[in-house]
Amino acid sequence: MPSRCFISINVPSEFKKKISEFEQEFIKKIQFNWVVPENLHLTLKFLNEIESDQIAALKKTLNTIKIESFSLILEKLILFPSPASPRVLCIDLQGELKQLQSLKKEIDKHCLVLGFPAENRGFSPHITLARIKKLGEVKKVYPYLNHDFALDFKVSSFVLMSSILTREGSQYEVLSEFPL
Repeated sequence: MPSRCFISINVPSEFKKKISEFEQEFIKKIQFNWVVPENLHLTLKFLNEIESDQIAALKKTLNTIKIESFSLILEKLILFPSPASPRVLCIDLQGELKQLQSLKKEIDKHCLVLGFPAENRGFSPHITLARIKKLGEVKKVYPYLNHDFALDFKVSSFVLMSSILTREGSQYEVLSEFPL
């Protein structure tokens, strides 16, 4: 049976708690599709529905990626892709973005060899907090924009995740973790 999968960097648990505490101030006032804190992550590659033999091949090839660990900073709360045409509320990332780009390129290269297509759009690293379902609600988030989380963390691994869609939202499972 195929699994809906993606490759990501997970947000450290202590940061998920801080973000959740910040959101409590306004989460009930704004009608967005909120991501539950335990699901917060940085997507590096969405793979869609894949078979178990592809998962095994992915685990094998992704395990060969070796780059140095690096630091990222969860910075400002922003509307993405732009304030004029927002689709998500997210946290912008800063820090050692060249190393993050290197990891992304390595993952893309390894996935391409296994038949997963390259993405046509550019990579804009961010942590999605909510999907915007009603544009009229966006103005309610303006007072919180540019809140600077200033949370930095060391990226020492990335993960292959499975996503199961339920009525309550997505449920994620780590299929494999790959140290850098």
